[in-house]
Amino acid sequence: MAGESAGAAARRMREKAARISRAAVMYERGAVGERATAAMLRRLPPGEWTVFHDLRWPGRQRANVDHVAVGPTGVFVIDSKNWTGSITLKGGVLRQNGRLRQATVRGAADCARAVARVTTATSPRHVLPVLCFVGGNGVSGRADSVMVCSTSNLLTLLQARPPVLTEATRVQICRDIDAYRRSAVHTWEGATPSRAISSSDVWGMVGRAVAAFACFALGIGGIAVAVHELPDRLGSLVVDNGERSDVPRHPDSQKSRKQKHPKHAKREAR
Repeated sequence: MAGESAGAAARRMREKAARISRAAVMYERGAVGERATAAMLRRLPPGEWTVFHDLRWPGRQRANVDHVAVGPTGVFVIDSKNWTGSITLKGGVLRQNGRLRQATVRGAADCARAVARVTTATSPRHVLPVLCFVGGNGVSGRADSVMVCSTSNLLTLLQARPPVLTEATRVQICRDIDAYRRSAVHTWEGATPSRAISSSDVWGMVGRAVAAFACFALGIGGIAVAVHELPDRLGSLVVDNGERSDVPRHPDSQKSRKQKHPKHAKREAR
C-alpha cells in the first residue's frame, strides 16, 4: 500500500516522542520534589548541620543521592519523592494508590549503605535512610529499616532523635563526603577516591608501552624482510629445479624402464 512504510515510521516516532515526554514530566516532578526538600533542609541550624545535595551514588555511575544531612543526631541519606495519588504506610508497608512500593524502600536502604562506606568516621548504624514525600499528607513511620516522612515533618524527624555524633566526628564526616564529592574519579566498588598515580606507576606504564612497540616493530620488520627476500628465494628454487632436471637419471632406473613387459615380448616373438 502506498505510504505504508512512511506511516509506520511516523507512528514509531510519535510513540517515541510520547515516551520521552512522559519521562521528561517524571524528571520535572522529581526536580520539584528535590527543591522542596532542600528548602526545608535549609531551615536546619547551620552551625550544627551540614547538608549535601545531588551526590553521585557511591558504587554506581548512573544514579545520584538526593540529599545527605549530617548533624548531631546522625547522617541522614534522604531520597525525595514527589508522587501522585495517595501514599499510605501501614504495618511497615509502603503503598502508592494501593500498589506496593517495596522496590523504592529497598533502593533507599541500599543508598544509605553505599554512603556509609564513604563516611568511615562513624558506625554504619548512624547512617540512616529516609524517604521524604512532598506533601505526603503528613505520612510518618518506618518501612523496614527506612524512615518515611513528608516535607512537613522532615525537620522534626531529623532533630528529635538523641545525639550520637560529637562535633569532631561530624566535621570529619563532612570532610569525607566533601572529598568524595570533589573527587573526579572514584573506585566504584569501594566508593573511595582513587589512589594517586605515582612516578613509578608512570614509568611502569611507559616501559610497558615501549616493550609493546618494540614487539610490534620487530614483527613488522620480520614480515618486511621475508617479503623482500621472497623473490630471491623463489628464483633460487626455480634454478634448483632446473639444475635437477639436467642431472642424469640413475642407471638402474633407466635399465628398468627399457625392460619390456613379458606380454609385449611374446607378441614380438610371434
